[in-house]
Amino acid sequence: MVVFSKCLMPILSGGSTRPNSHVLLNLQGWLDDEPDEVDDLDAVKPEDWDDEEDGEWEPPKISNPKCEEAPGCGEWTRPTKKNPAYKGKWRAPLIDNPEYQGIWAPQQIPNPEYFELEKPNLEPIAAIGIEIWTMQDGILFDNVLVSHDEAAATEYREKTWKPKFDAEKEKEAAEVKLDDPGKLSALDGIKVCWKMITSELVICAQIISESSI
Repeated sequence: MVVFSKCLMPILSGGSTRPNSHVLLNLQGWLDDEPDEVDDLDAVKPEDWDDEEDGEWEPPKISNPKCEEAPGCGEWTRPTKKNPAYKGKWRAPLIDNPEYQGIWAPQQIPNPEYFELEKPNLEPIAAIGIEIWTMQDGILFDNVLVSHDEAAATEYREKTWKPKFDAEKEKEAAEVKLDDPGKLSALDGIKVCWKMITSELVICAQIISESSI
């Protein structure tokens, strides 16, 4: 037998090592009764330490200097290595259950109370309600039409909604130009000024008529 420094002792047979014949031994000098760490004898209790508030003071731990000189300290245990013959935890193989019928679900049957209305008997629509939540003012709804005739709806849109829509677009364009006078042409400028003058004259006429009464 040959003893190495790591407690490894191979068994020799005829001058050569026998396969899988290594034996681990507890080397001489192993300190079974010595802990890996000991109290630091040079540590000093802090001056502001209060045993009543902080508890009993204990010195910090340091590595046991005796363990550095010896092969090791503490209870010696045999090292482990992977078992080449280990195949894992055995589990019974799974096969299809011949009695399995799937996930149960209640059987569907015709509903005796089910019915369909071929021609629903509804009251005539006399009004339309629109509910909207917004923080923006100036939202208006008008020209609401309920019809099943697409041609009639198109004609109604062209006669009522389209002219008003075009007028609003022209008004918005004029306001944009008014904010930026550089975009106004001479004719547009005259039109804008005339509208402003006429609106002011109307206000003045109302004030005069009210004061004369």
